[in-house]
Amino acid sequence: MEAVLAQCPEHDLANMQTAEIAAGGSISSCWCQHSNGAAVADHASEGGNSWSTCLVRAAAEPPVAEEPATDTGCLTDMYRTNYFTDGEQNIGSFDSVAQCVQAVKDQCPEHDIANVAFGSLPNASVGSCWCQHSKGEAVADHVEEYAGWASCSVRAADGAAEATTDPTPDTIDLPMNGTEGFADGCHSEWVKSNYFTNGERNIGSFNSKAECVQAVLTECPDHDLANVPTACEHGGACSSCWCQHSGGETVAAH
Repeated sequence: MEAVLAQCPEHDLANMQTAEIAAGGSISSCWCQHSNGAAVADHASEGGNSWSTCLVRAAAEPPVAEEPATDTGCLTDMYRTNYFTDGEQNIGSFDSVAQCVQAVKDQCPEHDIANVAFGSLPNASVGSCWCQHSKGEAVADHVEEYAGWASCSVRAADGAAEATTDPTPDTIDLPMNGTEGFADGCHSEWVKSNYFTNGERNIGSFNSKAECVQAVLTECPDHDLANVPTACEHGGACSSCWCQHSGGETVAAH
């Protein structure tokens, strides 16, 4: 917990494996997380859970959701969202949101959105500054209430022509040998997407996608999606396995 306090000033939660906490020994994996103002106790998992979370500092009052564009150099207000992750590029850390916005303008001529941690608003230091594509869509149309990130437009978009990839979800071609005719025990096809990151949880590495899916079913009863790196899509080992929430949305739509 001391490491979370020291190394993650923009986070307010520490997350560790339940068994290691109970044993009182070394911790093999320690995660910094955001509460986004929500109480940890309100999201306790029923039954056994292999991970535990605690509050390590008082959650800061949420900054104003939309900051005036003149404070940061944006062309629009800052909106709470991390919708535009497709084709994003990390360009480092900066002393302020304004510096990040200027760097996006200078270093990412093919991108039109600056994306920062929500905790950096209104104009604090930025640990990770991202260049993103709007693909002609308005940032204000994709506000995500509990997103840990905020975005603004930094230049006029050229519309969909600016996109470097097809925005239509790319369905992975896998043999249909799993539950209900789909692969690896899934209830749908695998779709290339990392849209459902809000409230996600990393439950470790596995030898295959099928093992990851089974682990999500067993360890994450409140989640309904399995998420893996595309590097393991053709039968290789998965370096990480994530439990995610669909929020009632269709995976193929994102």
